[in-house]
Amino acid sequence: MLNYSFAAVLMAVLASNLIIVLIALCFRRKGLLLSVGYKVLIAFLLLTLVRFVFPFELGISTNIYLPAFLSVPLSYFRHPFLVIHGFGISMWTLVECVWLLGIAILLRKFIQENISFRRYINQHGDDVTSREPYAELLARICGRRRNRFRILKIDDLSVPCVAGVLHPVILLPKAMTLTGDNLYYTLSHEVSHYYHRDLAIKFVVRLMSIVYWWNPACKLLKEQIDLLLELRVDDSLTGGDREASYAYLHTLLHVAESSLTAADHKLPGDMVLSLSPDNEGALSRRFEMLYAGKEKSNAFLTFLLFFVVTAIYAGSYLVTFENHHMNGVDTEGTYSVPADFYAVENEDGTYDIYCGNKLLETVDSLEYYPTVPIQNQ
Repeated sequence: MLNYSFAAVLMAVLASNLIIVLIALCFRRKGLLLSVGYKVLIAFLLLTLVRFVFPFELGISTNIYLPAFLSVPLSYFRHPFLVIHGFGISMWTLVECVWLLGIAILLRKFIQENISFRRYINQHGDDVTSREPYAELLARICGRRRNRFRILKIDDLSVPCVAGVLHPVILLPKAMTLTGDNLYYTLSHEVSHYYHRDLAIKFVVRLMSIVYWWNPACKLLKEQIDLLLELRVDDSLTGGDREASYAYLHTLLHVAESSLTAADHKLPGDMVLSLSPDNEGALSRRFEMLYAGKEKSNAFLTFLLFFVVTAIYAGSYLVTFENHHMNGVDTEGTYSVPADFYAVENEDGTYDIYCGNKLLETVDSLEYYPTVPIQNQ
């Protein structure tokens, strides 16, 4: 049975941040990134995404009770200070309202950015899809796969990129000279992003960051997923082949150098994937992965990291921290309570738990207080 509660949200945030910290450590240490590999890190990020999206408590969860110095403040945080038409308003209620308001504002901004972006590329893009050599190269790259791509050249653009989850558009800077292998690898790179569903992944991550706009870990997650998606495409295009890697690296360098003097219309970063992002650290890591090939993978380290991340993920569903204070009564033994313990039912269906005249906590049910007497307000 799924249960949405304050404790469930707390566990989701805690577990997700722990996983993101581990991934961040992998990125800080170049040798560790090469040893573990980007595919495993992508799997970890997907687990983080799932945990973010499903902040629920399972029926099989075991409760671990917080100490008094944490439990009592959290109890007051959830205690209704005002009841309107049977609906209790607490500090947690206000936080939820601010949360929802932030989601609405950012979602509206996201929709407006999409509309403005589509309008811009349609007004300023020069469609070269049917021209040569673009048509022939695109047909060769796609092969038997469905070719739904449009290629547009735009003046105010610094690097090639691809946009569109359902209707892909490859955007090329008009001022950048791309011929031969450079053009082939540029188009191949953007086509590969689409066939790997990378834009769909970015779209889901953007929605997740809208829902959890208050969590600074979301910004880190967005930056890391961009790099991992680029690493995956780099690997798929070169396949560990040295000769192909050198030709592909030449294209990356050519695009990076050309972008330094090119005009740049700031396209929404969450709607496009660029061949050469404006990030020297990310570009250097891509070079390292291409040069290193597959020879430095460490199976033991990968298994160890996978075990730790899986344990955090599963443990966050199996264990829940509850703000449950019993004034020294053993909560893991019988549920007998002192005589001065009692519950007061609120109009919104929650219960206030008191010890004498002291409010201990506000709970959604008396599951953990089966013997506590209920008093009228």
